[in-house]
Amino acid sequence: MRPGESCTLVIGRQTVAGAAATGKIASDFSIGWKKDGVTTAITTSVVEVDTVGAWQEYRVGITLPTGGPYVLHGRIGAISGTDITDGGVFDAEIEQQDYDSLAAILPVIPVAQLSAASRQADPQTLKLIANRYASISFAVKDSSGNAVDLSGYTNWRFGVWDKTHTGSIYSLSSGITGTNLGIAAWAVPETATFFATMAAAIAAGQDQIELYWDLVGDLAGVAAQSQTVLYGKLIMYRNESTS
Repeated sequence: MRPGESCTLVIGRQTVAGAAATGKIASDFSIGWKKDGVTTAITTSVVEVDTVGAWQEYRVGITLPTGGPYVLHGRIGAISGTDITDGGVFDAEIEQQDYDSLAAILPVIPVAQLSAASRQADPQTLKLIANRYASISFAVKDSSGNAVDLSGYTNWRFGVWDKTHTGSIYSLSSGITGTNLGIAAWAVPETATFFATMAAAIAAGQDQIELYWDLVGDLAGVAAQSQTVLYGKLIMYRNESTS
């Protein structure tokens, strides 16, 4: 809950004899509020709701004080006779933001935009260390932040090329999965052949090299409908320890 929002509490009231105490209004209740330990006046409404068992339920409505964050404490009891109440204590920390307001201000950054019209993915940089096993997964979402169903794709393949695009350096077609929750996952073995290019780079005085990669699948299992689900640059770093 946030400052200034409306809040509703439900309390029960019954007689000392254990019968539902009906027909009560706001003036029949003792209501007190404290904001951060200081007595605070809050306009409070009371509406009779229903009889549940031996209890008569009342809906207590308030508008939370502004400012914040703060701790609000309240106690609601019977003012007249010997009636007793149940659930009449309120104690909560009121914050400036709740889950909904945070969701509204956080930017939605899709991993891949796969609209039905364009099937165009956003580029992603993949960073690997040469000769090291790498388990890779991406959460693929559309521009609205919704998971893209990848379960209908088949014939997955992960490919790596150099900048000249003169020949495929590496291709992986096994162990790649796509789920209905938009999770694309696969693993690059430490024996992947494209890691060999790092040795030549080290000999040439380079600590890293830049390659290019993509993840492709056949939409709805149709070979003529290959789609690039993910792609981008692949930065490969030198390894130091033995494999």
